Formats: sequence, C-alpha cells, structure tokens
Amino acid sequence: MKNCIDTTRFNDDVDEEKSISIRRKYDIKSDEHIIIFTGRLVKEKGIDILIKAFVQLNVPNLKLMIVGGVSYTLDFCSEYEKQLHDISNNNVIFTGFVPYSQIHHYYHLADIGVFPSICFEAAGLTIIEAMACGLPVISVDTGGISEYTGDGAILLKNDESLEMNLRKAISSLIIDKKRMIELKSNARKKIENFSEKNYYERLCELI
Repeated sequence: MKNCIDTTRFNDDVDEEKSISIRRKYDIKSDEHIIIFTGRLVKEKGIDILIKAFVQLNVPNLKLMIVGGVSYTLDFCSEYEKQLHDISNNNVIFTGFVPYSQIHHYYHLADIGVFPSICFEAAGLTIIEAMACGLPVISVDTGGISEYTGDGAILLKNDESLEMNLRKAISSLIIDKKRMIELKSNARKKIENFSEKNYYERLCELI
C-alpha cells in the first residue's frame, strides 16, 4: 500500500495572515517569488545540486527557501549544512527546523516545489504534500517517486546533467504559466488517491 497524507490540512486554502507573517520573518517582499525545498538537510536529498542550479539562475525577484534541518528539532549545524551555506547567495533562505504542524503554511508561501532526491526514494511524502497544497513540482525520477506523482510533476533523470536540467526546468516553469496550471490540475487529481480516507478504505479491503 502507498502512504497517505492529511489532505484536509495539505490543500490549497491559504492563510493570508500566516503567509504575511512568514514573509516578514524572512524579509521576503510581496513581489518576490519562492522556490521551496522541505525535508532533512542530508546529501541524498540533492540540496547542494539544487542550490548550485539556483544561484546560476538569472531570474529577478526569486528566492530559494530551504525548510528543514539535519534532523527533527536538533539545534546544530552539520558539515553538509555548512557546505550548503557556503555555496549559497543572499537569495537562499534557510529556515531551520519547522514543526510539522506549521509546514503547510510554508508550502502555501511558495510558487514551485523542488525535491531533487538522488537516493532511491521509496515514497517522497514532501512531494505529495507540496502537490496537495497546489504547488507545481520538479523532482527526480528515482525510486517510487513517479508512482506518487504521475503526470502531476516534472521528473528529471538522476545523471551528470541534473544540475543543468534543474536550472532549465525551473526557468521554463516560471515562464510557462500554462504549464504551471496544468501541473497543478494533474496534481490535484493524483493526490485524491493519497488521502487518509482512501488509505483507510484500502486497508479495510486488505484486512
């Protein structure tokens, strides 16, 4: 059985006050757009590749928000996280650990979700959450990711061209509003399969 999420919380209903509060906290202007990554800051998530692709983008008013830490609630900076800071520029925001109860507000703040896992990702729940919140998603065709996204995301090959292809995918998606709308629509249809209700019904059938 595939995993599920609470689709009643992860949806596209935006809390405007919360969005304004987060923008103020990280000094994000109202006309600035956001690419978001959420998850643990470990190498297998491909965050360094994402940051390298982002800093080479020549797109005005664009921020990259890295949401998460090395582990849950741990207040320290690993060597990998230090490397991420070293290769970043002023348009990369590191939030640190964010409680799971608040994470949907960060998705709602963003325009595109990017999750470039280079490991054998069995079930990328952060990808499903982002899609449920109405984000167009860019990820990598590794492990079981394609089983969850279907045609609701742009999936790239995990090869030596990943950094370049991430850069191209982000640039093209920002320009192509029609494609963004298409991805959102496909994602909403796909996400219906991963609600807690559907999970419960499938479980009951198996039992």
